[in-house]
Formats: sequence, structure tokens, C-alpha cells
Amino acid sequence: MSILAQKPATTPIPVQLSDTEFQQFILPHLSMPKRGPKCKLGYHRVFNLILWVLYTGMQWKCLPVPNDPHGKPAIHYTTVYKVFARWADDGSLEHAFIASVGHLADQNHLDLSVLHGDGTNTVAKKGGDGIGYSGYKHQKGEKVMAIIDNNGYVVSPLPVAPVNEADMVLLPKGLKALKRVAKLTGLVLKGAYLNLDGGFDFKVKSQGDLQCWDDSEHSGESAQSPKSQARAQAVVQCSDSCVTGASRADVCVGGQI
Repeated sequence: MSILAQKPATTPIPVQLSDTEFQQFILPHLSMPKRGPKCKLGYHRVFNLILWVLYTGMQWKCLPVPNDPHGKPAIHYTTVYKVFARWADDGSLEHAFIASVGHLADQNHLDLSVLHGDGTNTVAKKGGDGIGYSGYKHQKGEKVMAIIDNNGYVVSPLPVAPVNEADMVLLPKGLKALKRVAKLTGLVLKGAYLNLDGGFDFKVKSQGDLQCWDDSEHSGESAQSPKSQARAQAVVQCSDSCVTGASRADVCVGGQI
């Protein structure tokens, strides 16, 4: 008896794009050199190599660069990194990302009724720019915050902070990036709820627009009670479904809870 594969519960991350997909969705947003020799491997294959590095986290020198007819790598791995660095610095990758969000919205693939945000760590054992040390997890690295829609599609660029910073530090930048993408793509966020975990539920005062405080200092309520709240461009409120050691925060962007 044949067994049909079940539909994955999450949206898979694409690590390879066909030439048609690259030409239609990615290439129009990438900057190209105005002079100099053409890329021997082709930018479609270079882009797929970049996706492979970002997906696996391997070192650039370990890239599986295809060989030429003489059995040598068609291009040096540093060339792939330089292309990636240029596209990252001049905003090409950001433009491609924003265009992809707009395409998903046009195809009605986004469910913006509930958004989900969470922070995750990236280990940098040999150092790097803007990294920190987490005494809790005993590792050096960076922390990013992802905001996805209810179907699992990333709808906001990832803000970065040292790994020793709290998740709440990333929230102002994350909301600002989300609003910028919504403005450029025409997304309607009014009345949407942002679901956050307990890492975002504590007192913090940042230098940005967001200032959060805990009403428990004045009312005697627990930090995870429904009266613990934060306010800025969004209103953060602990829900009644909090459990011991964790909480769930609902953020209503552009509206009222």
C-alpha cells in the first residue's frame, strides 16, 4: 500500500530557484556591474550558491562551486561572497524581499489576522561584528527577530542585536521594519495581532520610540498578569492564557486590543 506524503506543517525555505523563478522574481531587483567581464557561472547559479550558504551556515570556502571543463572551480568562492556583499550593501536583496512580500499579498497567500514574532540566536564562534556573549546559553553570536504571518511567510526584515541583549530590544526595530514593508507593499495591518513569547514580557526602556514598563511596580500585580502592559506604536498586553514560567503577549498594530 502506498503512503501519500503529508503536507508539511510549515512553509519550506527555498534553497534553490529555477532559472524561470530567478528571472521573474529576483533578477529585476539585483544590481549588475556596468563594466568588466561577465560572470562565468551566471548569476542564477551564483544566487543559488548564496542561498545554500545562508541555509546551511557553512563557510564560504566550503561552497560546492561547479567545476569547469578542466576540472577546476568555475569561479573562486570569494567571488560569490563579493557578489553577496554588494547585493546586501546596495539594498538589492532587500528590494527583492519586499517585492516577494508584495507578490504573496497579490496572490492572497498572506494571512495577516495574526502575526508571530520570535527571537533566535546565530552562533559566531570566531567572532564578528556586533556580537555578544550569552551567559545563559554559553555562546557568542547575534540575535535576530523574525515576524511571520499566520501561514509562515516572513513579512519583515530581520533586525539584529548582540546575543546577550533581551528579545525586547529587537521589537522597536522589528515593528518599524514591518510598518515600512506594509507601506511599500500595501499590506493592511490595522487590527492585526502580533503573538510574542515570554521573552518580550518585562521592563525595558530603549533609546528608540518604544518605552515599555511594568504596571506591577505600581499595582502589585504579577509581571505576567493581564495588567502588565507596554505602549508605543503598538500596545502590548499579557493575555489570560499565561502559564507558569511563560506568557503570551498580543500586540495590536495600528488599532486597539
